[in-house]
Amino acid sequence: MHSQKGFSIAMLLALLLGFFAVVFISGAYYLIDKERSNPFEENILTLNSLLQLDAKWSEDILKTRSYTLQDFDQLALDVVNIREALSFLDKQGMSDEKLVGKKTVKQYQIYKHSFSTKNAAVENYKSQQAILRNSVRFLPEAGKKAQQALIANETQKVKLLSELMNASKLLINEFLLNVSTIGEVKDKLLTLE
Repeated sequence: MHSQKGFSIAMLLALLLGFFAVVFISGAYYLIDKERSNPFEENILTLNSLLQLDAKWSEDILKTRSYTLQDFDQLALDVVNIREALSFLDKQGMSDEKLVGKKTVKQYQIYKHSFSTKNAAVENYKSQQAILRNSVRFLPEAGKKAQQALIANETQKVKLLSELMNASKLLINEFLLNVSTIGEVKDKLLTLE
């Protein structure tokens, strides 16, 4: 429960930091050297594209949190596109203080670090979600086995029902982002009996 709230807060902070870093980089780069022709325009276009890609990535992350995006393929594609944009900017000298200035280089490095941190958090979230989804998919099978065991051995009914409720409560609460209370889970399980 606390780790998801902490993850949400960290994700929001990373998103905001990333957004402001890209906006600052774009503005600073534009103000530093208005005289550049083609390379400058390409960098501005790439920075604007990077801002859009980061925003789309953030949107897709939020879609996975609300379960409107069922798989993580789009997140992986977003990361590939952002890495390509960063690679292009690196090749164009975005890390060269002589070309873009100290402030721009610093903000660019902050954005790259923010991207790296955000990507690590998303990868961790994806692996947790994979474990959780696989566990939830196992629940119907576990329920059938428990029901068969209950029918076969009435004396173990209370113990098995209690263990099933505890396991189900943990998984359901995690899956539903802690919106269910213990009483709600028990009531639902008793209606399924």
